[in-house]
Formats: sequence, C-alpha cells, structure tokens
Amino acid sequence: MSLRRKTLAVGIKIEPVIIFTSDGVVCTACAIELPSDSRFEVKQHIESREHLKSCKLQKIRDIIKLMWEVQRLCSYEENLMYSGQEREGMPKSPKARKESSKGEREEGRMSEEGLNLFRKSSRTERSPNRSEEENQSKEMDKEMKTTMIREMREEIKTLRKELAAVREENGELRKELATVREEMRGREEKGQLEKADWMKRMKKIEEKMEQREKKERKNNVIITGIGAISGNIERGVEEWLEREIGVKVNVKEAFKINKDKIMLAKIESWEQKKNIMLNDDLTKEERETQKKLRELSREERDAGKIGYRKIQINGDWFRWDERQEKLKKIF
Repeated sequence: MSLRRKTLAVGIKIEPVIIFTSDGVVCTACAIELPSDSRFEVKQHIESREHLKSCKLQKIRDIIKLMWEVQRLCSYEENLMYSGQEREGMPKSPKARKESSKGEREEGRMSEEGLNLFRKSSRTERSPNRSEEENQSKEMDKEMKTTMIREMREEIKTLRKELAAVREENGELRKELATVREEMRGREEKGQLEKADWMKRMKKIEEKMEQREKKERKNNVIITGIGAISGNIERGVEEWLEREIGVKVNVKEAFKINKDKIMLAKIESWEQKKNIMLNDDLTKEERETQKKLRELSREERDAGKIGYRKIQINGDWFRWDERQEKLKKIF
C-alpha cells in the first residue's frame, strides 16, 4: 500500500502510518505533525482490526473532529499572518490569494481524505493468513461455479441430443402413420369398389331370379270357386275350364292354395293362357257378363293393343318398368 503525505500551506503534515506488530496484527495510525517552531504535535492511534470492530462510531467521529479543529487553527494562524496587510488597506498579493484558494481546496480534500483514510484502512488491516483463506475461498467458489456451469452445459447438450432423437423418432412414427393411413384409405376405397361390385352382382342375381320366377309364373293361373276335385287334380281342372268357360287347355301342374277355395294351375303354354280370364267366384249372370267382356278383350288383344306386360297408347307401345315404377316407352 502506498502512503500519501499531505502538507498544508502553513506547513502542517498529515500522514497515514501502518504498524505491524510482532504477533502479526496490523494497526493503523494517523499522525498530524505541525511545524517544529509551534511545538504542537497530535497523534491518534487506532488499534487492531479486532479492536476497531468493537470501537464505537463516536471515537471515529472524535478523530475527524480533531483533524477539522487542527485545520481551523491553521486557517486562523494564516488569517493572522495577513491581517496586518488587510488593516493597512493593502491588497493581497497574488501569491497570498493563490495560497488562500489552495488552502480552501486542501481543506475540502482533507475532509474527504480523513473519511477515505478509515475506509481504506479496513482493507489494509486484514491479516495475511485471513487474506489467503479468503482468496482460497473465492478461488474454490469460482472453481465450483465453473464446474457447475460446465456440468449444466454438458447436461444441456445431452438433453438436446435426446430431444433431437425423440424428434427424429416422432418424424419416423408420423411417416409410418401416414403410410398406414394411405393403406387404410386404399383398402377402404378398394372395399367400397368391391362392395359396389358385389352389390351389382347381387342385383343381377336378384333380377335373374325375378325373371326366372316371372317366367315360371307367366303361365300360372289362379282359380277361385272351383270347389272340391276328386281323383287327378290336373284332369279335373282341365274339365272344369272346358265346362265353365269353354277353353280347352293342357294343365301341367295344379295344387290347392287355401283348402278347397283357391287353386293354382300351371298351363302348358302362353298361347293357351291368353284364352283364359278368370275372376273370383261369380254367379251365373256375372259369369255371362264376364264372358262377353273376355270376348271383347280378346278382340282388342288380337288387334294388337294389349300384350304381355305391355300396352299400346296413341300408337306407341309402353312397358311397365319395375325399377322406376313407371311406364317406359319401348317403340
């Protein structure tokens, strides 16, 4: 530590003093030295750092107050030196004015240095052993912080690598999921196509079955009110048709539907069936009327206006479309 010495305009010297004792305790002292001719010397010691902690703030204030008192005495002495010149009306010399302004500046600096002296002394009064321990402690703290920072950085790097691996794995899973979705979509579309194809096939099969059933039923007739028939049913139906309506046909098969009231007969050909038109059980007068109507309808059929599942309207032929459930023009 560098020691500074201040000298006032009147020759007062203020000097910091550091004392190293035999037991390694550092003491600080402040010496204020006046000119030798004034025979006035003031010394104030501040003991070791341990004692400085126990000292009251009042002692420090007393020291600063004493220093200010010395400065005031010095200023008073300086004023006495130039009081004779002022009483005679003589202006101060430039040197005196310069020294006066310098003394004021030194006084301000002195007050600041008096305070800073004790602040700086708190740094110098540490023992070498304690300073080394504190330095070692600081170095250890610094090393610990450096180690912790290094470990944290390594851990962050590891976490970043793991995060990158997880992101890559997620990307692969997304690709696999997209592939599965595409496959499912393709299968679904294929399934829909297959389903539509099967529906078409089933529709065609149903149409074929319906056509076959219609073809089988095309030559069938339902006879009501025929009564009971003994013996061969087919021969009995043929005789009844010839006797009742005067039509001779060949019956391939006949059987009862509802006991003795309704009979189903399969005629051998469509041409034979066209000559038959039967209703429910009728009276004799009703059968005569129905016979005349059959003759008229036969004439119309022979004229070509009515056919099997078709009809002629205003010269155009129409067929009943079961899918659309309406008449469809055919030619």
